[in-house]
Amino acid sequence: MKRKINPFWVLYSYIICFPLSIVYTAFTSIVTIVMIALGMRAERLNSFVKLWAKVLCFLALSAVRVEGRNNIDPQKSYIFISNHQGNYDIFSIYGYLPNRFAWIMKEELRKVPLVGKACASLGHVFINRSSKMKSMQSLQKAEQILKENNTSVVLFPEGTRTSTGKVGMFKRGAFFMARDLHMPIVPMSLNGSFKVMPKGCWWIVPHSIVLTFHKPIDTEELTQDNMQEYIDRIHEMIRNDVEE
Repeated sequence: MKRKINPFWVLYSYIICFPLSIVYTAFTSIVTIVMIALGMRAERLNSFVKLWAKVLCFLALSAVRVEGRNNIDPQKSYIFISNHQGNYDIFSIYGYLPNRFAWIMKEELRKVPLVGKACASLGHVFINRSSKMKSMQSLQKAEQILKENNTSVVLFPEGTRTSTGKVGMFKRGAFFMARDLHMPIVPMSLNGSFKVMPKGCWWIVPHSIVLTFHKPIDTEELTQDNMQEYIDRIHEMIRNDVEE
């Protein structure tokens, strides 16, 4: 996406926001790696990592408002699926989703210095998208984590950030997982992060972000035959709530 360059926000991004975000991210990653290596359980670091995400939103001068919080139980496990507007989706969800969860993230992020190691230490799952077989193996690993740890999982079924602001087509991985585990799906809508920092843009423009939790959708009757109906229903629910 091409947007008009605002010299003030470009300077703010490169002089204040990004340098402070990088330093704080490195600090958070190092502490996480060390504490996990010393035997601390990942869930004990949950509040610490959530604070990191909230601070990065604060540095971007972008307040996050949560709607529909009463639709979910923080003590239950769900499959959360969300549209993917921009870079600040991750910080918005990480900071303001109350449930303990694991990310399903692309394999390339494992190579990011410190961050990749910290994410692996926290139990997040890297998905290898080089082939369908490797992608399915990654999802099976995620299913095993869910079974063993009674935790939730977060996925972006579009697979990548939108380049237009519109909600793209959903892939089936999240729905295969829901079918196998019979876990309820919670659709999430993100509004505003596309305006903060969309794909292909390298500076932030502050804007409010709204994270909406829709009511859980039961998957006890989800099968291969009716899967597309579930996908279409959830896609429409999210798309109707997103400003395109």
